[in-house]
Amino acid sequence: MRLIESTSQQKFKAMNMYENKEPLKKQNKFANGNNTGAKTLLIIDDEEAVLKVNTKILRQLGYAVYATSSGPAAVEIYKKQQVEIAAVLSDLQMPEMNGLDVHKELVKINPSVKFIILSSSFINGDVVKALGIKAFISKPYTIDEIGNTIRRVLDS
Repeated sequence: MRLIESTSQQKFKAMNMYENKEPLKKQNKFANGNNTGAKTLLIIDDEEAVLKVNTKILRQLGYAVYATSSGPAAVEIYKKQQVEIAAVLSDLQMPEMNGLDVHKELVKINPSVKFIILSSSFINGDVVKALGIKAFISKPYTIDEIGNTIRRVLDS
């Protein structure tokens, strides 16, 4: 898997997006739901190893994936690809821009963005709902847990 280095956004980390965002499987119980064709997700995590593993898991579940290690880069990707992106998954604690701040920026672009927080940190469920975040998944999680949560959010 080759990484694309951002040239237009030099202040962001070098790893902004995986070049091949296509799913590994076209048919999957999580990715397709009642619709035909795979959905596209955007995932944000500042830990490169976690980002790579999660990207691989999401692709194995049948999703096309944009992946970035930077909150500001995620906002730029979303601005350009919002029509294509069905949901956004973000780590909570990241440098530059945390997950809640990324959510605030994406809501300015699309008030109905489907946003999921992935974190090992505790966050109050009432806060998540009040902010309009669709789900919170506590790390570590199982493949079925992330798959079922994404499917539930996409179907909502």
